[in-house]
Amino acid sequence: MAEAAGRGRGNGDGGASWAAPAELGEELLTAWLSEADRAEVGARLERAVAEDVAGRLWRHDDTLWGPSAAPEVAGRLGWLDAPTASAAQVEEVERFVAECRADGIEDVVLLGMGGSSIAPEVVRRALAHAGEEGRRGMRLRVLDSVDPDAVRAVEDGTDLERTLFLVSTKSGGTIETLSLARRFLAHAEDRLGDAEGGRRFAAITDPGSPLLELAGERGFRRTFLGDPEIGGRFSAVSVFGTVPAGLAGADVRRLLASAEEGRRQCGPERRGTDNLGVHLGVAIGALAGVGRDKLTLLTDEPLTSLGLWLEQLVAESTGKDGRGVVPVTDEPRRTEERIGADRLFLALGAAGGAAANRARELAESGHAALALAARGVTDLGRLFFVLEVATAVAGWALGVNPFDQPDVEEAKARTRALLADRGGETKLAASGRRYGDHVGAAAEAADALLDGVRAPEYVAVLSYATPSGALERAAARLRAAIAARTDAATTFGHGPRYLHSTGQLHKGGPPTGRFLQLVRTPPEHDVAIPGAGYGFGDLLDAQADGDLAALRARGRPAARVDLGPDPAKAVDRLAEALEAR
Repeated sequence: MAEAAGRGRGNGDGGASWAAPAELGEELLTAWLSEADRAEVGARLERAVAEDVAGRLWRHDDTLWGPSAAPEVAGRLGWLDAPTASAAQVEEVERFVAECRADGIEDVVLLGMGGSSIAPEVVRRALAHAGEEGRRGMRLRVLDSVDPDAVRAVEDGTDLERTLFLVSTKSGGTIETLSLARRFLAHAEDRLGDAEGGRRFAAITDPGSPLLELAGERGFRRTFLGDPEIGGRFSAVSVFGTVPAGLAGADVRRLLASAEEGRRQCGPERRGTDNLGVHLGVAIGALAGVGRDKLTLLTDEPLTSLGLWLEQLVAESTGKDGRGVVPVTDEPRRTEERIGADRLFLALGAAGGAAANRARELAESGHAALALAARGVTDLGRLFFVLEVATAVAGWALGVNPFDQPDVEEAKARTRALLADRGGETKLAASGRRYGDHVGAAAEAADALLDGVRAPEYVAVLSYATPSGALERAAARLRAAIAARTDAATTFGHGPRYLHSTGQLHKGGPPTGRFLQLVRTPPEHDVAIPGAGYGFGDLLDAQADGDLAALRARGRPAARVDLGPDPAKAVDRLAEALEAR
């Protein structure tokens, strides 16, 4: 890791040089750190070498994260061998893609949540930006929302004769994924007949999953089995990533060759500063331990979407036991005086590119910053692997088990109870005051939540509304309005997606979050879930209620604002009201 000393508050004028991984021929990781931060990272690197962190990781030593973590960790390290194992399945994936194209399939709708959907979405967006989406494959759409309007839009905008639904869930029991699968399966069978409807579906799941039975009963076109020793958020270069990537037109062989390159850069023979993943993970974990726990991502295209994936990987892996790293992605640019001292900036992109240059600028203002050199879409596999290793090592540095998610189940259990107790009528008002779209009252609620907030606190904006470009833009304006009055970091997440991503961190990580939940007025007509006794709107409302209750039960400050029937407009007006205060 090449060391560059920043100027400004606390960074000093000089620093030792940290070499890039041996024989790689380029400086892959650059750091701008203060003397104190450099000393902290250096000391932790010495400890990593002394404790043989790299070697023990590759030997699958489940005590690396402590004896209490061993039962969970023992069966969760298969991702280390995923680049090689997946390479053996490339021909199978390529044949499947060719068969689908020969049968006239032009569109693929991926139904999944969290680790089963985010990496494919990253690949899709990167391909689209590079102009490669659909060139060799099909159009990929990822549906990881149970908002009724989002479900209806896919249903109404899909030509069943030319569409493949890809149901992706490791456990086979994810409520959102199975609900979506049952809805679209019934829709396809109603329009095309049972046999042909089933052939419009394929599944990716683990052995023994309940989804296997459904796939067999309904005649799915194909089922791919994952490795049960790979957790969902570490599955980017397993079949959960390669199958949808191949369908979207990615060169899967190139993706895996890139991942294999990352594997070499993090190999067991590289014990310290020459191990890219270990070095990066130690830096992230060590600096989080001394208060720089807001890992703020800066990216160059076509890698901007990588933040979606890194957000889940880092938050769900490290956010527990009252500790953790808070990933901050897509944050609107703010002035240096409105940036707290709790940040660690990580640039992903070309050396000398906009992201790296911004990291250097921030370092010159006294902030800690790292830059991980990346070549673009052809580098995705390598980045997936290196960042997985870094996250596992950051867990070691923080003293947490990166392979469990002990606080995720609470919100799920509350959701199930709400659905059962209310018979599908979730009644948002039961969990807190509703504001309609009255801007003044909504701004008062937001004001009360934001009162006195300052770093190291952060503000998480959580949306339970139809995802759209307009809503994303309005949310960015809202985050900017918050930034104008505080130095606290801000994040934004769509529900229920974030429940499978940052939800663990919100409840189990550092108690520094403040949570602004945005809910919409339910549509007049819900979309039914076959066999459930409730609709997608009911499910979404129950998830919002369950998560809000879980946050409050843990003493996390949380407020709710009802956006009314036009969420994007309401968020924009809320941002405007906060700007005027």
